[in-house]
Amino acid sequence: MGDINTSNNTIHATVVVNSALSAGGTISAVTDGSSGTLTLNDHTGSVLRWEESPDNQRWFVLGNQGNALTYIGLNETTSFRARVKNGSCPEVLSEPIQMTP
Repeated sequence: MGDINTSNNTIHATVVVNSALSAGGTISAVTDGSSGTLTLNDHTGSVLRWEESPDNQRWFVLGNQGNALTYIGLNETTSFRARVKNGSCPEVLSEPIQMTP
């Protein structure tokens, strides 16, 4: 016996890809006076950029997009943070770290 209604033989599907939520992580530091290297740990997603602030209110964009940031010639107390994004999830910030020369 044949199929009497061949127009209903198509299957329609939607594929949903869920990404883990973005997680900002924490920053560790290796310093030598006014210079040092900051490393972002325990984050989920890609580092979009690093940011710095002299007062934790005004944040300035730094060009580095990797998991580590090297700074040289720090002459005042400065906070650093990373902006992270995983897949289609919203951006998040790491916990800031404050460095003193």
